Amino acid sequence: MLTLSICLAFVTGTMVIHLTENVDAAIIEVGDGMEYECINSALENATDGDTILIHQGTYQENILVEKQLVIRGTDSTGVIIDGSDDDIAVNIVADGVIFNNLSVINAGIGVKVQGDNVHVENCHVNNSDKAIVLYNVLGGHVQDVTISNSEDGILIWHSEDISIFNVTVNAPLQNGIRLSESCDIIIDGCIITDPGYHPVYVSRSNEIFIDDCFFSGGSHGLFLYKSQSITLTHNHMARGIGINGDSLSFFDSHFLENNTVDGGVLYYLRSINGINMTGITGQIVLVNVTESVVYNSIFSDLETGMILAYSNDNILVGNTMGSNFEGVKFIASTENTLHHNNFINNTRQVYSPDNSSKENTWTDGLGDGNHWSDYHGIDDGSNGGYPGDGVGDTEIPHPFDDKGGGYHQLDSEPLINATKTVTTYIHLNSGWNFVSLELVTPSHQLADVLESVDGMYDKLIVYEAQSWFSFVDGRPNLFNNFNKINRSMGFWIHMMEPGNLTVTGTTPARTKIVLNPGWNMVGMPSATAFYGENLPENVTIVGLFNDSMEYMLEYHNAGDVIYLPNNGYWLKLEGDVSVVWNVVWCSS
Repeated sequence: MLTLSICLAFVTGTMVIHLTENVDAAIIEVGDGMEYECINSALENATDGDTILIHQGTYQENILVEKQLVIRGTDSTGVIIDGSDDDIAVNIVADGVIFNNLSVINAGIGVKVQGDNVHVENCHVNNSDKAIVLYNVLGGHVQDVTISNSEDGILIWHSEDISIFNVTVNAPLQNGIRLSESCDIIIDGCIITDPGYHPVYVSRSNEIFIDDCFFSGGSHGLFLYKSQSITLTHNHMARGIGINGDSLSFFDSHFLENNTVDGGVLYYLRSINGINMTGITGQIVLVNVTESVVYNSIFSDLETGMILAYSNDNILVGNTMGSNFEGVKFIASTENTLHHNNFINNTRQVYSPDNSSKENTWTDGLGDGNHWSDYHGIDDGSNGGYPGDGVGDTEIPHPFDDKGGGYHQLDSEPLINATKTVTTYIHLNSGWNFVSLELVTPSHQLADVLESVDGMYDKLIVYEAQSWFSFVDGRPNLFNNFNKINRSMGFWIHMMEPGNLTVTGTTPARTKIVLNPGWNMVGMPSATAFYGENLPENVTIVGLFNDSMEYMLEYHNAGDVIYLPNNGYWLKLEGDVSVVWNVVWCSS
């Protein structure tokens, strides 16, 4: 090997270059008919800086590299070091070693690196329990390596400043790459397929950079355990990512961008308030997210469909979690509301290692919960329920195995049938209209629900809980006390011009509308018309919209009227006791 030492000195504008050449470096050849026929003999006679050139053949040896050498094969597949199933085939303890263009087979550890700044390049490591191990190393490089038939591909322990480029690991029994208590690691352009556990497992490590990799099969494509400052860009992690730890810093210190999973995109949102995510596919991770909505999205065929970590007061509605190992995972996340979601054939429908799942709300407050493929109760009207309304009445609250042994009863109103997302159109004339919604909208905010007629209306009025509420465009918000709409409400809307209110939402099973003594302004959240015999018996009079009448209402006996979807109604309840009107959506 030639070593050049360059010294630059500037004296009165003149640059002086001194070159020192290591003239003692030698090339030592190993192979049949060469100076040495076994590698260990060449190692014994080599000195720092020498190159050991190994010719084609199989060498049944276990070698210990204690000198700074270049160890190179003439053919990466034809030069084979066979460890004979012994502990370590190649053990590199010296610094600055270059080991390239060889194959290593049949060992407990194929290549073990304990020296700093060692390069392992253009090699094949097969049939070893642990293909490549870097232990307590400062600086190192693994590039263009193929690993197969191993228990673990690459293990990096207590090491720093390591780069792994263009490594392929095929079907390891455990992990493709495992990092433990290490930092400043780059993994770039790697392909890991069909591991028994994880393609990449990172434990108690930080400052890890993973880019342009493809991970498929196994459990999570990447699993982070008590690790910080992980950067993931331009990767495909087929089964998604997993994160665990016991403090927020293990979740919110990462940077993820332009990553995909099978079926869609990996969304990682942290420290956000008030965002709406609609119609996405892939995986979503919410970290320290509050007052946000995830709606009408699909998370399927992953290890974990959705992860909520340190996230509170969010709404998950109309989503489908299907064929995942875990449908939704909660970590230190409470006061979230989940309803009208479909949990389909997940091994664990919901998982929460800290039991925080039970500190969330699993119904919408209007009579509906979520659909569970493992719910086997009956809609028979028992336990105070209503027969045939699409909500289970037995085996409630719905129990499921949340922690691999601990059953938690969460959903008291499980849906018999899966929900779906549909769109309705409500024509609004100029002037006053008395209308309602039949669907579960992802947001109840006035501006969101009425977005399709924004700028076309100027007034809204509603009567709820025996009080009037109103909204007037341009009036200070302090005086606009009508700002939320749900499907149980009838409301008046004044249009400045005709328009079509477009409502996209999730189909409910039923809606429980509380009727108080006296007059009630209600909606008709059903897909089909029905006659008044479905009303509670103490409802005697109904007011219908008629813009030619005084106050734009005409009154009838409640039982004589056909009740139409998307209309508002003014119902009078006799007596002094409130009742519940159970309105079934009844899709046709």
